[in-house]
Parts: sequence; structure tokens; C-alpha cells
Amino acid sequence: MTRGYNSKIRLLFFWLPSLVVILLFIVYPLAGALMLEAVAPGQTAAGGLMTDELLVPVRLVQVVGQVLVLGLPVFVLVRFQTASRHPFSPSVLRFLGLGSRFPWRIALLALAVVVTVQPLLFSLIQGIEAVLRETGPEGVRLLEQQERLEAFLSWMTVWGSPLEFLGVLTVIAVVPACCEELLFRGFLQGSYKVTLLPVVAVVLVGAVFALFHMSPVNLLPLVLMGCLLGFLYEWSGHLGVPVLVHFSNNALSLLMLELQRTMPEAAEKAGSDLAGEPWWWGVSLGAAGLLWYLLLQIRRLGVSRSAAECDVMMRSSVAGR
Repeated sequence: MTRGYNSKIRLLFFWLPSLVVILLFIVYPLAGALMLEAVAPGQTAAGGLMTDELLVPVRLVQVVGQVLVLGLPVFVLVRFQTASRHPFSPSVLRFLGLGSRFPWRIALLALAVVVTVQPLLFSLIQGIEAVLRETGPEGVRLLEQQERLEAFLSWMTVWGSPLEFLGVLTVIAVVPACCEELLFRGFLQGSYKVTLLPVVAVVLVGAVFALFHMSPVNLLPLVLMGCLLGFLYEWSGHLGVPVLVHFSNNALSLLMLELQRTMPEAAEKAGSDLAGEPWWWGVSLGAAGLLWYLLLQIRRLGVSRSAAECDVMMRSSVAGR
């Protein structure tokens, strides 16, 4: 009976999520391509997607694809795993890290982590690009592919009014933060934790998160960001924390895109100059030290919070008897 029970647990919380990931890598790009073809027939193949009249439809495709393919199915999958009555039952929300009190102190420290990690990510990306430029045609091809992706993101994030800016922020930061964290941290990491060590689950999901974004140049930074989000979720116990961090990181990226648009020459010069300045590496080392300190504080608060919640649960159990 124990062997059969363990096999069922592995099936529900390891093999099922793994199959979902494999299907996701097939279904998500296919669904996006089909929706783009529906709103812009023939434009994708012809390379004429980036036109003013298609800007709003492409943004809508991005939102609909994330919600329907990444976000909402998570609730159905967890309902099946937990044998709950409906997809939004308390047991499903608890599994997804949405059933406990929001840890405001941890969240504030996590926001400081977002700012602190930016110099490190910038230095890492600059180093990767420098290496790729020296690796010959293949490296140049990857950099050109990344430039096309950045050009597409720049086109999709153009805004001309405060209302349009809120729409862009929703497309680039709000929806991806909610849907991707539901999928990767809530469902996938939560499932893998049942059969794997937490640190293994965090790293494995971090790698899947990076591969999902299909950016070879930024693969390593994305793995590190995915692991950071995973550890923040593990230590805080609430999905709202990685959602907030993911949103803030994407919002900062949106701000940087706007700066590059309004001051392209200054932004390019600053980027190339910073990478070679000795003081910048001092800033990066200082940021690494501060990041380490912030993560230790978050972990300490997370352990204290878990102990307090366990104590409350024990007291409630004793009182109920």
C-alpha cells in the first residue's frame, strides 16, 4: 500500500507537472502564433507585424495567451492534484501559496532585493555579450537574434498617454508576473517540493523558467532570476512575494526601455562605459554584499514566520480537542 501511495504521489506531483511543462513548450508558442495569425493574417510570415495598427491586437494576444494558457489552467491542475471541490477552493489557494497572511516585512525587503540585483544582472549580461562577440558567427547570430527580440519589445511598449502606459504596464509587468508565478512557483515548484528537496525544486524550476523565455543570450541571468524568485517564495511562503518581485523587475525593465527610446545615444554610451569602469565593479561587489545580507534577513524572517504559524496551528489543534 505504501509503495502504491508513493507511486501515486510521484505521478501527481512530479510526472504530471513535468508533462505539463513539456506540453507548455509546444502549446504556448503554437497558441501565440495562431492568435497572431488570427489578428494579423499573413503579417507574421511576411515580417510586417510591427505596425501601428497591429500594436493593440498584439498586446491583447500577449495578455490572452498568458491568462488562458499559463494562468487559469493552474487552478484546474491543482484542483485535480488536491482532489478539491472546485478550482478556487481554499485547499487550492493554500497549495498555490495564496492562503496565508501576506508577509509585508519580507515583501519590503524583497523590493530592496529587486533594486540591489540590477547592477549584478547588468554586469553579467554585459560579460555574456562580450564573450559572444568573440566567439565568431554563431555568437554574432545570437546577439542579432537578441536585438530583434529587444526591438519587438521596444515596439510593443511604446506609449503616448498615461492611460496607454497603464495598459503597457499591465501587458509587460502585471499579467506576466501573476500568470508566470502561478505556473512556475505556485504549481510547478509547489508540486516538485512534494517529491524533491526544496533547493532542488527551486533550481529545477528556475532552469525551466529561463528556458521558457527562449532567450539564449539571457539564459544564465534568467536562471538566476528564476532561482531568486523561487527562494523568495520558499522563504516567504506566500506567492504574492515573487509576484511583487517579478512585477517590479519587469517594471524596471520597462523604465529602461523608455530611457533607451528617449535617450538612445546616452543610454548606449553609458552602458558601454560602465562595463569597463573600475568603480562600477566596486558598485557590483557592494551590491552583491547587500544582496547577500538582504537574502539572509528574508530567510530569517521566513523561518520565524513559519515557526509562529506552526505554533498557532498546534494551539488551535489542542484547543479543538
